[in-house]
Amino acid sequence: MANVEQKEVEEAPPTPVIEGCQQYRYYKVPDGMKRLRSKRKVAIVFGYVGERYCGLQWNHRPEYPTIEEALLKALYETDMISLANISTRKVQQLIGFERASRTDKGVHALRNVVSVNLMLPYSEEYAQKYLAQRAAGEGEKDTSKENEDAGMMFSCEAAKALLNKALPSDIHVYDIVPVTQSFNAYLNCEGRRYEYYLPTFALMGSEEYQKHYFPPSLAPSYPGPEDVDHREGGLIAITRTETDGPTKKSKAPKKKGHFPRRKRPRTDDEEEAKRKADEEEEENNEEEEATADGEAPPPKETMFLFCTIAEEAMRRTAQYRIKEEQLNYVRELFHAYEGTHSFHNFTPGSRDVASAHRFIKQITVSEPFVVQPDDPTLLETVQYWTPSRFFAPDDVLANTFSKRAEKPQVEVKESGTGLVTAAGLTAQFTESEEEELRENMRRKMKRVYADGIEVVRIELHGQSFMLNQIRKMIGAVVCLTASGLPKSYLQETLLGKGIRRGIPMAPANGLFLSYLDFTGYGRRLVRIQQEGRNGANKRQLDVEQVDEAELEKQRRFIINVILRNEMVEDMMGKWMRSLRHVVRLSWQKDIP
Repeated sequence: MANVEQKEVEEAPPTPVIEGCQQYRYYKVPDGMKRLRSKRKVAIVFGYVGERYCGLQWNHRPEYPTIEEALLKALYETDMISLANISTRKVQQLIGFERASRTDKGVHALRNVVSVNLMLPYSEEYAQKYLAQRAAGEGEKDTSKENEDAGMMFSCEAAKALLNKALPSDIHVYDIVPVTQSFNAYLNCEGRRYEYYLPTFALMGSEEYQKHYFPPSLAPSYPGPEDVDHREGGLIAITRTETDGPTKKSKAPKKKGHFPRRKRPRTDDEEEAKRKADEEEEENNEEEEATADGEAPPPKETMFLFCTIAEEAMRRTAQYRIKEEQLNYVRELFHAYEGTHSFHNFTPGSRDVASAHRFIKQITVSEPFVVQPDDPTLLETVQYWTPSRFFAPDDVLANTFSKRAEKPQVEVKESGTGLVTAAGLTAQFTESEEEELRENMRRKMKRVYADGIEVVRIELHGQSFMLNQIRKMIGAVVCLTASGLPKSYLQETLLGKGIRRGIPMAPANGLFLSYLDFTGYGRRLVRIQQEGRNGANKRQLDVEQVDEAELEKQRRFIINVILRNEMVEDMMGKWMRSLRHVVRLSWQKDIP
């Protein structure tokens, strides 16, 4: 029988799943040394300015860049991830990648942590010693295991330096800490601290809000067509989804098991019967709501948010300076959140009371400080802004920035860049056009905020936070001070069990992640090191123990990006203008 020739099918060489990666761009193992090193579990402590990224989590979409995509690219180009790993979409699973806290598009983090298994670079001392021995013919004696056990073989400091060289300037690595193999950045994080920078005019008293700064003529309870500036898109409509009154008992969903049976398609008659049954059930639910309180529920009304505010009104509001008495009252309101409470009203949807319990360790409100529009770091953030890479944390901010940069006719220019925002607008700009946009931002800041803007820092430290919880906590306090409602309304109604209230959500612009708590891991590491050698060459993970100069530089830039957005787009001023209307719909309370 004749032999049949088998044609060998050559497999295509693996390529990185992230575009633009270049192997060995920043580090290559010296010739004569082992190129594939054993992986070591480390925790990377890093911070970032988020406005050029569509969130932290890698989304596998190059047109929407993320922090993790940039980090994975840098790890590969510094030879800490192999080509075999980076060439698959499951690279994060292969290297045990875990994030301590996820941030959304445009949101910053002063400090965040990821745990990952990496091939760390050789320490310079070990590499020189090894190559010298090899040149002298002493390479037969393998001392790599001894050096590895002593922590002398690989260098976390060298890894930090390489990553900061490979990463963009708005992502900075503070420290790389060797951790135990069982360490998980998410599971071992026992607490998180967020900071929110809020203009003090948002905390003004009820009389100041109602009579002096935001009278009904500026902030109407019933906005109509005359309140809409159609040229600027003065209002954004939001369908009201959260209801007032007692929480309705919801029916438990039917259990389907892990593998539910596939149902046959319904016939036309069955579809019609189901539609009628659903309509009858909805009518019955409405009748039950009406009889519960003895009166019919109010009809749903569209909620609007203002997207504009007159410059003169904003200029007057920016001159507000909070009094000590009012600041102390605001601190009392925030202290009411401390301890364990059910925050079922502070997250979207109908989350039940039991699952919404959260422990808030501490909330502090700083002394107010004033930032001037000609502050050098603030002006640096204006120069940093680019329409080609801008992802706003707020939809209102994204829309208004898009309007600001929108061109009547979009034409592609070879030397131009594209505007990509959450709203999906794409346009092309030359460098001179981009600079003109920045100059308009500088003029606006100096024109409206000539006397500066007074701000307070609100620090919220808790075990964990639900979706939008912090923004609703801030929003509730602002609504209480503006409406004149007592502190008991927060304690008994908004935090009350069995009571459902919608809570206005403060803009996301002022919020960023600042601290992560790993003290429990530290205690366990000490015990492990006392009992044996499993924790050898590992050290405590304390995100406070990083270079203060590096941390302060990152903090100042993040804060000034937040305040730049505030001054350029009047974020809180527009939100305060909507307050009278939003409180009436959410709380059924009329602000005079």
